[in-house]
Amino acid sequence: MSDDEDLNGANSKKIKLTEDNKEKETENDSDELSTSTDESLNSTSKNSDSEDISIEEAENPNLTPSERIIKCFLVDMPQDFYSFWEFCQCIKPSTLKTYLNLILVGPFDVLSGKMKTNLKSDVYLRHWRFFYDPPEFTTVLVTTEKNSQLHFGYFRDDPNEMPNFVASNNANNDCVLTPLGPNLFAAINAHIKSQIKDFKSKYTKTHLEELKGLNNKLKKWAEDHQFTLDMKTSAMNARQKLVVAKTFHRAGIVVPFDKKTEVGYRPLPETDGKLKKLMQAVVDSETEAEKTINLDKLNEIVTLIQFATDECDYGMGFEFGIDLFCFGDSIFHSIILRLLTLAYDLLQRPQYFQIIKAHLEDRKKNGNMSRLTS
Repeated sequence: MSDDEDLNGANSKKIKLTEDNKEKETENDSDELSTSTDESLNSTSKNSDSEDISIEEAENPNLTPSERIIKCFLVDMPQDFYSFWEFCQCIKPSTLKTYLNLILVGPFDVLSGKMKTNLKSDVYLRHWRFFYDPPEFTTVLVTTEKNSQLHFGYFRDDPNEMPNFVASNNANNDCVLTPLGPNLFAAINAHIKSQIKDFKSKYTKTHLEELKGLNNKLKKWAEDHQFTLDMKTSAMNARQKLVVAKTFHRAGIVVPFDKKTEVGYRPLPETDGKLKKLMQAVVDSETEAEKTINLDKLNEIVTLIQFATDECDYGMGFEFGIDLFCFGDSIFHSIILRLLTLAYDLLQRPQYFQIIKAHLEDRKKNGNMSRLTS
C-alpha cells in the first residue's frame, strides 16, 4: 500500500464533495475517496484560469496594473501597495537596497515592467514564493543579504478580499509568519526600528543617520497619505477573534464558524507538539512496516477529518493540510494537495487551490526564488 492510500484511509463515513456546484457523496472506500477528490481537483482546475499567460494578456495596455497583477498572481493589491511604490520612486528605488538590503519583488515586478516573459500561469504563482509560504501569503519584499531568506508579504484569509496584514518570514529558520502591521509602511517602519536597535553590530554612525532619515521620510509619507504605522489595529484585533486555529505558521486560519451551533470548525485531536512528533516519526521511519505503523496514527486524524467534513466542519481539514505543509517534508505533498483541494473548494477559495498546486509541483527550499527565468 502506498503512502497516499494510507493517508486516504478507508474507515470513514460519507464525505460530501462540491464539484461543479453539485453535491457528490462518496462511500467509505479508499479508492472512491481518492478518485472523487481527484475529480474535484480537476474540476476546480478547469473552473480556474490555468492557461498560459501570454505577453498580450499580462502586458495588455488596456489592462490596469491591478488587472495585470490579478492575472499573474490571482489576488489584488491594496492601496498602500501602490503608494509604497510611489514612495520608493520618490526616494530612488535603490534606497531600500542600500540602507535596508531590501528589494521590491513579486507583484512589484508588474509595475516595474519585469513581467514580460511568456510563461505558464503556474510559474507566475511560484514567483518569489518561498518554501514555507502558504497560499494566503504573497511576497512583495525580500532581503539581499546572503544566507538569509527574510521576506515580507501580504497575508489574506480570502483571496477575493484585501489583505488582513503584512507579515515577515525567514524561511531559513522556520515557517512562522510574524505580523508587522496592516500595511507596508507600518511593516517597514517596524523593520527599520529593529535595524536601528542593532546598529552597533551592523552599521556605522553615518549609516545609522541615513537609516533614521529614511525612516523619517517613510513616516512623513505615511502621515500625508493617511496610512497608520501601528503594528496592531482594531481590524487586526477583530480578525484575531475569528481565528479558529493558529496552525504551525502561527498567523492562524479563519473559516466561517457559527459559535452557537459550533458548525464550521472542530479542533484537531492532538497538540501542535504531538502532531510534529507524529509527522517526524513518519519521516524517520527506517522500514516500510515502521512507516505503515506511523502513518496509521495520522490516518486516525484523517478519518476524523472525513467525519468533520461530512458535518460541515471544513476548518479541521484545512488546519491539518496547512500544518502538514508547514512541516515541510515532501512525503506529505500528496495528502496536502488532497486536503487543501477539498478545503479551498468547500470554502470557495479556488485561487488558493491553484497556488498550492503550482507550489507543490516545484517547491524550492534554497536559491533564487524568482521564476522569471524559468
